[in-house]
Amino acid sequence: MTIQAINPATSEVLKAYEEMAPATVKDIVSKTHEAFLGWRRSTFSDRAGLMRKAAEILRANAGEYARLMAQEMGKPVRDGAAEA
Repeated sequence: MTIQAINPATSEVLKAYEEMAPATVKDIVSKTHEAFLGWRRSTFSDRAGLMRKAAEILRANAGEYARLMAQEMGKPVRDGAAEA
């Protein structure tokens, strides 16, 4: 099955995604859980450094993410930028 991202304002299909097989999803969930188990044993300073890096990336790309939110959800660009 194909899942489509559709612009709610124009009904334009922005992108189509193929549905993942159940085994693929199960594998991803398993790997994510393994990563969580490691993450929760990491130190606060290690986690803080990674979260600061994530914040840098979000800030640097806020405009791009805001435009994507506007296209996919009809959210005003300024609201999307603030959310990012």
